[in-house]
Amino acid sequence: MEATTTPRGTPADPPYPRDGSGGERVFPVGKFPSAIACDETSVWVVNQGSNDVTRLRAKDGALLGRFQVGVHPIAAAFDGESVWVANLGSDEVTRLRASDGAELGRYPCLKPIALAFDGRCIWIASRAANTVTRLRARDGRRLGTFSAGPGAAALASDGASVWIANELAGSVSRLRASDGALRGSFRAGAEPNTLAFDGEQLWVGDARGALVRRLSRSGATLGTHFGLLRPTCIAVHGESVLVSSFHSCAVATLQKSDGKRLATHQIRGPAGLASDGTHAWIASFCDGTVTRR
Repeated sequence: MEATTTPRGTPADPPYPRDGSGGERVFPVGKFPSAIACDETSVWVVNQGSNDVTRLRAKDGALLGRFQVGVHPIAAAFDGESVWVANLGSDEVTRLRASDGAELGRYPCLKPIALAFDGRCIWIASRAANTVTRLRARDGRRLGTFSAGPGAAALASDGASVWIANELAGSVSRLRASDGALRGSFRAGAEPNTLAFDGEQLWVGDARGALVRRLSRSGATLGTHFGLLRPTCIAVHGESVLVSSFHSCAVATLQKSDGKRLATHQIRGPAGLASDGTHAWIASFCDGTVTRR
């Protein structure tokens, strides 16, 4: 999951895990959880306030470990073997071995805010520099840095291309994954701040309003749908697309095929979202928990 805006809140410390409405389960993690990445068996939760990552077993939420990373971690991505964490406050990206959480390296990058994996490389968005950096996933070797639009806020990959949400330009840029060449820039609302690719189309959230757009691989607009006011994060879960809104304290479920809203669930301070293939996971920034639904 790609990190977007950074909400603020005060975490509580209630007794967990517990059952919630609808049969979901709630598990404690660290302070101010804001992003989630899933591997084949585990869920990795990035905790901004405690500068660490919590690893949970996906099937039952059992705690498998907590691992220190850099300062103000804000985003995470899984590359098939390693979990990468963007540390906004210490200008670096940490690479952890997914099997046991061992640190494999740290790589400098100015104010990294979002990550994406294209099947071979990790891409890092630097909002402060309006650039994206490409690292070879197997060893962290830097393969290039490329221009993005103003306010690079989120990343997504469809394998052949890497997409960048340029929040201050109201656009989405498409780079060729193999070499970073610019393949187009497309209007995408007033302040596009979060992205997700569902295997066929790109979903774009707009921080200024309540709209979510669907774009084709060529950048054409396929539809505009009402999501939630000021969306924070988007994630694909099966045949649905989840949209969280910290502002609305809610998560909306949209139908992937046409964007029709299927449900809305209230949750305190929803931030990061992810799917492990079976369950959806929602980070509650205010409560220091994740909900498995």
